[in-house]
Amino acid sequence: MTEEPRDGRAVPTLTDEDEAFALALIGIRDRELRGFAAPSASFEADSATVQYRFAPSAASVADIIEMVLGVTRARHQPAYEKVAWIREFDFRRTTCRLQWGKFGLRLTILLSEERDEGADELGKEVERRLTAAATSLYQRAIYPRVQRELRENRATVVNQFARYRGAVDFHLAHLRQMRNAGVPESRPIRDDSHDALLSILERAMAEAAHRREVAYVCTAVIATYFAYVQHALVVLSAFSPAALRPVFSLQKLLKAGWADQFDVAFPAPHAGQISRAKHALNHIAKNHRGRLLHGGGGHPADGVVVQWAPGRRSLVSEDGKPSAQFMLLQAPLSAEEVDDILERINHVDEALESHPYFHWLRSGLEADFHSQAIEYALRMTKEGKASEYIGYANDSFDRAVNWD
Repeated sequence: MTEEPRDGRAVPTLTDEDEAFALALIGIRDRELRGFAAPSASFEADSATVQYRFAPSAASVADIIEMVLGVTRARHQPAYEKVAWIREFDFRRTTCRLQWGKFGLRLTILLSEERDEGADELGKEVERRLTAAATSLYQRAIYPRVQRELRENRATVVNQFARYRGAVDFHLAHLRQMRNAGVPESRPIRDDSHDALLSILERAMAEAAHRREVAYVCTAVIATYFAYVQHALVVLSAFSPAALRPVFSLQKLLKAGWADQFDVAFPAPHAGQISRAKHALNHIAKNHRGRLLHGGGGHPADGVVVQWAPGRRSLVSEDGKPSAQFMLLQAPLSAEEVDDILERINHVDEALESHPYFHWLRSGLEADFHSQAIEYALRMTKEGKASEYIGYANDSFDRAVNWD
């Protein structure tokens, strides 16, 4: 039987995760952090220094680097506007200051005559050691915790609306420009009959090339539009009662197909413009996205030539039916199909924009999948206060992004 402490207080016990964390810190102290120590000097206003900036990718482990520096007995300095934290330490008997600010991780190296290593080389080594230590700690101790939080839907999804919608609008603008401009002007025709015939052939080839190029741009519209729609559906799912169901999984949502994501963001039964939007997406996916972006047969233009008797052949589709289309001569999409695709995209846009939290999506705000956040957002919707909630969240996000 374990003896109770004399002061009557229970002795705190370490969980397996806590023990793994402690062992990982001890390991990186003895490996990656050799040469690091508490600062032996101070930075003064007239100190000779040189600056070194960590790679932008180091931002992903900035919080871990701060924790790792605690093992080195780094000195904390007061942070100020646009700076989250400042730590000072020695590396190879050279005093350094590392700060995490809006523009990334910046290392300040205190110059001295005793240092026999170039400042840039020393900065690179500090960056390499600290990022290696942070990576090791993540793999050994933090990753299991991250996985648990993801399994239990305690995470926020970064909003990439500007990037995804920007790609869609870029290709849509290109498509409209090409269609409005029409076929490029051909060279003037002379009275010579041979020249006139040649010009007619050139005009016909130019028209065919233009139709193909329009179809190619429309294919890019389809590709970027489905990427945008899937991202939008994931973000909007954070405001759906379906995300509160016991069977809901954020990990599965991120990997799901667009139809399953649609049903989470817009729970069934569907009606009105929501139903029309899903049918529009299904039509584009089935009739255009699949054959244009995923390859394979299923369309007359992707024909198969079959010799069914000596010297007798037929051009057929994959199901064996006669096909009058020719892959190399016809555009992948006709003008009528392009019109239909654009009309269906408008239907989907209207449905997405009808969501009470579409302005949250467009503002670039993160999607919080913690149950308390979802419940609060749904309550705001029920009380008719979604717009006020979005405005407050947007102001808070702006302050956080600007480090105010």
